[in-house]
Amino acid sequence: MGQVVCPKEIWGLGFKDLRAFNLAMLGKQAWRMLTNTNSLVSRVYQARYYPKHTFYEAQLGNNPSFCWRSIMAAKELVCGGVRRHIGTGNSTLIWEHPWLHDDLDPFIHTEMPPQLAGAKVSGLIDPGTRTWDHDILSDIFQPSDIPRILKIPVSPEYDDDWYWHGDLKGTYSVKNGYKRIVGNYTSSNDGAFDKWLTLWGLKIPPK
Repeated sequence: MGQVVCPKEIWGLGFKDLRAFNLAMLGKQAWRMLTNTNSLVSRVYQARYYPKHTFYEAQLGNNPSFCWRSIMAAKELVCGGVRRHIGTGNSTLIWEHPWLHDDLDPFIHTEMPPQLAGAKVSGLIDPGTRTWDHDILSDIFQPSDIPRILKIPVSPEYDDDWYWHGDLKGTYSVKNGYKRIVGNYTSSNDGAFDKWLTLWGLKIPPK
């Protein structure tokens, strides 16, 4: 199967992994529910399955419909690839949301104090200067987290929003989702034959 779904340039046949492609397609609906909370579909599902939360925190719930099961199958894919743009900080949770500019780990490392459960990023911003409050950061976070926070620009004139990490437009696409599932295929053998695309393109009899 591996050779069948690998790209042609690295000796594969270039076929889609249908299970991964189907999951990436479902991810499109999950992305809409995450980013477009005002749509009718989002409001209907929120009222039934996660009335007090956002789609990011949604659970499968009791006696879920087939459609909801399908969407939730793609939730881990989508929520695992998103980040938060910080504007006012009013809708981003400090410990629960991925908002740091770190490719490998966008979450805060400092252990969460029990009294700060559910705290928002807005609480770390000085309302007067509209910049990060250094005193608060020093009081709450371990030294390794502080520079990770400070390198994030604050835009208090905008609301926080989700974006797809790694995409120039910050938007999820089926292609992005599929690539995240199957990974980026690369040739692991130095000096291996690298003319597969040329070979596949030759105008020769099929046999």
